[in-house]
Formats: sequence, C-alpha cells, structure tokens
Amino acid sequence: MPRKKATKATEKTGLDPAIEAINNELRKKYNNEMVRVYDKEVVAPFIPTGIVKLDRALGGGLPVGRVVELYGEPSTGKSTIVLQAMVEAQRLHPDKVCVFIDMEHALDTTWAKKLGIQFDKLIHCQPEFGEEALYIAEAYLKSGKCSVIAVDSVAALLPEKVMQGDIGDANIGAQARLVSQVMQRMNSILFKTPTVVILINQTRDKIQGGAQSMRFESVKTTGGKSIKFYTTTRLELKRIKTHARGTGNEREDYAQDVLVKVDKHKVLAGPGARIVFRIDKRYGVDTAHEILQWAIKNKKVVKKGAWFEFGDDRVQGDDAAKTVIREQHLPEWHDEMREDNDYTATIESDIQDAEE
Repeated sequence: MPRKKATKATEKTGLDPAIEAINNELRKKYNNEMVRVYDKEVVAPFIPTGIVKLDRALGGGLPVGRVVELYGEPSTGKSTIVLQAMVEAQRLHPDKVCVFIDMEHALDTTWAKKLGIQFDKLIHCQPEFGEEALYIAEAYLKSGKCSVIAVDSVAALLPEKVMQGDIGDANIGAQARLVSQVMQRMNSILFKTPTVVILINQTRDKIQGGAQSMRFESVKTTGGKSIKFYTTTRLELKRIKTHARGTGNEREDYAQDVLVKVDKHKVLAGPGARIVFRIDKRYGVDTAHEILQWAIKNKKVVKKGAWFEFGDDRVQGDDAAKTVIREQHLPEWHDEMREDNDYTATIESDIQDAEE
C-alpha cells in the first residue's frame, strides 16, 4: 500500500491543510460565521444593569447574544432591573431600540420614566397569546436593530388553544412545549445578533407529598425545564428588608433591599455570587446608597455614628448623606466606583446588615 504524503500546517492558521479545506468548504456552503478559528481570547460584550455590584458579579453585565432569566417572588425588582438595563442599553447604543413584550399588560410608564427610559427608543408590545409574543420577539431579534428584548412574563405565555378553550380543559404541558420550541429557535438566531433577550419568570410552590418530597426544592419556575438549559444567565431575586417611615396608620414603605443570587452564569465570573441592592420608590435603583457604601469604604466619606463627614461638611442621617451625593458627587463618584477594580461584587457584611 503506498504511503500517504505528510501534510504541513498552514502558516496562516497553524491548521492542517485538510482541516483548513473543510473549514473553507463549510464557510462557502453556509456563511463565514459558521466556522471560527480564534488566534486570541474573545471577550463577550455586555450590557450593564446600572447596578455596579451586580455588573461586577456578572463580569460586566448581561451578556449580549444570550438569554437571561430573572425569577423570584412578586415585587422583588425584576421589571426594575430590566428597565434599568434598557436605560443603559439606550445610553450605549443610541442607534438601536429596546423592546418590552408586556404579556401581563402591566408596564408602569411613570416608573419607567423615573428610571430614565427614553420612550422614543422603546417599543411596547401587548400581545394576547403566547404564540404572538414569541413571534414578535423572533421578528425583532432577526432585525439585528434591538439591544434588549424583554418578555414579561413567561408565566403569562399561554398558548392560543388554552386561551380560547373552555375553563377546566386539560392542557398539561402545552405551555412548556411552546416555550421549549421557541427557546430552540431563538438560540439558533441569537448568536448572530447583538441583542440580549431577558425573560422575566415567576415562582410556584411545588405540590409534593410524602417523604420523597424532601429531596426536591420547595419552589419552581414556570414554563418547563427547557429555560434552565437554554439560558446563559439565571438570577434569583428575593426581597430581604423593607424600609418604612412613620408609625401606625401613617407608616409608609419607601424602599426595599433586594438580594440577587447568580444561580447560573456561563460567562467569565461564573455562578454563586450574592449581592444586595436597594430600590427606592422616589428614585428607582438607589445608586446613591451604593455610592455611599463605596465612599465610606474608600474613606471619601467618614461615618461617625449617625453623622457623615464630606471633608469640612457634616450631615446627619443616611438620607441627608445621599442627598449630598446626588447633588454634588453622583456622576464623578459613580464613574470612579465603576473603574475601581478593588470594589468587591459580593459583600457579605452588606447582606448581613440587610437581613437583620
């Protein structure tokens, strides 16, 4: 049997000519992005959430070209994080739009305006059926002109046959099948587009009986199991503290501390981080609160009991200190905090303080 001639690697890629020929054939048959050969590390782009601690925990923010799921109990800031990410996306990509697919028909435009949303760059869709919502998402995704597409929520993505059927009809697994099919289609498109798809999901108590139930989690998310596999990032939100003023009938809740657990993250930082941020009804995500914590740790502000010293100026109370930051230091210190490589994403002392 005659010997085969040895082949040399090509100088350009270092690959065997036979492999390079296959690569070229596949690129010619399909497209140039089908087969990639890297000569250096490629860092995935991100869209920040506007919450510096969370962005650090995620290695930069929400990964572009991927699916992100936010889930948790009611009123834990899921929609707020989505809107805050859209604000950042509108700032970074002024030539693109954000799409909010509102299955629950519950978008608070007053709250969105307070967070800083530019409505001329926001498309608000209110479909009736799950098929309509997912067709809309796919259409905008294929355009490549959207920075963020959000679906609120997965639990409301009911198939048309369920909505038009009679109450009491058995439709076991209909929603899960619909979501699974769409996740497959969406992922085949996403990697080619500069878009972040965010799914807002809800939790449900599991109905289990007997000793076997002790081996399962007490809650689950809606939409079946396919979302867990197809999402790159999953964030679990939990409200851990509510801040109020006044007493008795005059008591009013004005802010809440939210714990975010990075349940899954396949990019850079990985899962496992926990961070706490504050949502204030007057301002949205309380950036001044996070800056105040950072400023105290970096000795830009000296805290003595209830007093805060800003150089020669002294103010009493957290609200007064945050007012000084908003009026005098917010843009400058916010940029410094973003660039501070020593700023820890997970601060266990903050979590303990919020839980007390």
